[in-house]
Amino acid sequence: MTIEALKILAIDDNADNLITLRAVVRDVLPGTAVVTASSGPQGIAQAQAEDPDVILLDIVMPGMDGYEACRRLKADERTRHIPVVFLTALRGDRESRVRALEAGAEAFLAKPLDEVELTAQIRAMAKIKAANVLARQEQGRLAALVAERTAELERELAERVRAEEALRESEDKFKYVFDHSIVAKSLTLPSGEVNVNQAFADMLGYTRAELQNLKWQDITHPDDFALSQNVSTALLSGAEASLRFKKRYLRRDGGVVWTDLSTSLRRDHEGKPLYFMTAVSDITAQVQAEAALRQEKDRAQEYLDIAGVMLVAFDTAGKVILINQRGTEILGRRQEEIIGQDWFEGFLPLRIRDQVRAVFGRLMAGEVEPGGHYENPVLTAGGEERIVAWHNATLKDGAGRISGILSSGEDITERKRAEDALRASEEKFRTITEQMTDMVFVSDGTGTVTYVSPAAEPLFGFTPAEMQSRPFADFLVETDIPTAAAAFTAAIAAGIPTRNLELRMQRKDGSVFTGELSGTLYQRDDLRGSIGLIRDVTERKRAEDTLREREDTLQKIFNILPIGLWFADKDGRLLRGNPAGIAIWGGEPQVAPAEYGVFKARRLPSGQEIAADDWALAHTIRERVTIVDELLEIDAFDGKKKIILNYTAPVLDEQGAVLGAIVVNQDLTERKQAEDKIQQQLHELKRWYNVTLERETRSLELKHEVNKLLRRLNEPIRYPSAEK
Repeated sequence: MTIEALKILAIDDNADNLITLRAVVRDVLPGTAVVTASSGPQGIAQAQAEDPDVILLDIVMPGMDGYEACRRLKADERTRHIPVVFLTALRGDRESRVRALEAGAEAFLAKPLDEVELTAQIRAMAKIKAANVLARQEQGRLAALVAERTAELERELAERVRAEEALRESEDKFKYVFDHSIVAKSLTLPSGEVNVNQAFADMLGYTRAELQNLKWQDITHPDDFALSQNVSTALLSGAEASLRFKKRYLRRDGGVVWTDLSTSLRRDHEGKPLYFMTAVSDITAQVQAEAALRQEKDRAQEYLDIAGVMLVAFDTAGKVILINQRGTEILGRRQEEIIGQDWFEGFLPLRIRDQVRAVFGRLMAGEVEPGGHYENPVLTAGGEERIVAWHNATLKDGAGRISGILSSGEDITERKRAEDALRASEEKFRTITEQMTDMVFVSDGTGTVTYVSPAAEPLFGFTPAEMQSRPFADFLVETDIPTAAAAFTAAIAAGIPTRNLELRMQRKDGSVFTGELSGTLYQRDDLRGSIGLIRDVTERKRAEDTLREREDTLQKIFNILPIGLWFADKDGRLLRGNPAGIAIWGGEPQVAPAEYGVFKARRLPSGQEIAADDWALAHTIRERVTIVDELLEIDAFDGKKKIILNYTAPVLDEQGAVLGAIVVNQDLTERKQAEDKIQQQLHELKRWYNVTLERETRSLELKHEVNKLLRRLNEPIRYPSAEK
């Protein structure tokens, strides 16, 4: 059979498709006979009657679909050897491919048909058919020989001598057929040794003698060891009578040969295994062609997937026949969830479906030139709408008719949101600018004012229109123009904004005020200039001067206070002390609460040592409490012991949070010493007073006794009367 004498059976329920297919096949393979059938049953009957070289089978057909038709063809001994190639519009449908292969198909072609791919597939399938026919013929011959051999063995029981002679003749014939067959054959013992014919040896590049010293494991690709062992086990166990599978052999030069292998196990009259009979067809070219085809398809898919835009192809009905990875990411769905679905019903919001379908119909009808720009939302799996900008191109078949649409779409959702946000921001900026009391201005690269906000009039006395188109320097006091120029030059050189630059500025009535200018340079495309803000700080300057005067006064008071004064921050760290405080302590330690241990003191009159976390300042910071009249004996840093009166108070904000604290120390050492001396003198006076009082008391008592005695001495002596 030659390629020019091919016969192809095309099965499709669509008559137009059959006409187109016949034309394409005859165009690419002149002389090829094309037989057609419009249904599965009719196709099966035609296959049985015509024995075509290749069957081109559509999947979607009423009644019996392509999968069922393929299964029946492969189940029929008369047609199972005919290669079946499925035709479908579902290019990326993995599930359909798997079902097709499970049904027994040898290949898969996507519509619209690619002529090069169609030609390659038909030629490859024709070779497979030829190999299958040859294999069937050889298997038939082997079966006939086996039957003849069996008959001879039966006759051997009656006529052993004749049977032995017949057996020898049969073996010679079998050996002849085995040795001279153009199909690679082998006889493999259960122990692994192989006996091959010349075709098998040629296929692997060995001599027959070399192969007799090898086992099947020595010539089998390592990745197929397990498969071959499983086949042997199935045949030895009787689970299978024969098996057909694809296997890789290793050539003598290290190359790999792909084969289509059919094998069965030969047993003796007792059922013991003798050897495996194997017929092998070299399908390396077919496998390489299929691999190359898959590689090309995978490469094409990779090109589509690395594209930064969404690519979608639609058939004439608007169903998705292709989508790349970016498209699946935007829609939030897997490829198999998208392919074959109606685009308008499944992926567009209801409100725009009819409108977009109408545009699609006009593109399919050729009423609209492709390449236009369209924007419309698509629906993700989660129900979110994403805005996509589309560019469309038409797909055409071999006859130049529009067979679908290829669309590239860019997800511009974020850009649209950014544009909306920018418009809102500009509107908000303009609203804020027009309501600000500070004046906003914009100037070009020459320093000419191009925009001022409405605050210009109350600030300068000019309307915005009067200030625009004038040099910015016109509104500065002449002597401050060099200052402004130097500041802007420095900002340009450093690439940083100008902040809080104070300049004297002139109003329309000639009066002068102090303005604070903050500005920055901008550059967009070829436009360059500056944008800034001017604030009248005249009153603030006066307030700052007053504040400085008050701070100077407070600093003087701080320095001349006769008592110690210390400031601490909100964490309790001592920041500074006044001269009196430094003199009391003999130093100015600026320490945090954890370091309060550097201070040594005892509370009076108890004499209790004060721990680092027990200082009054620590309590004030932690508990926001005021502590007064704490009498302490301290060990100053100059080595002196002193008596001080300690006072701490928190500084709180309006919400009651601690901003810091103040500490007041009063040195009572000299006064305490004076008080102690006075107390001592008072004690002495009291003692002398008590002694004197005691003496006076005794003197009075003596005086009283003396007076009493004197009174007794001065009384007249009374004698007793005579009568008594």
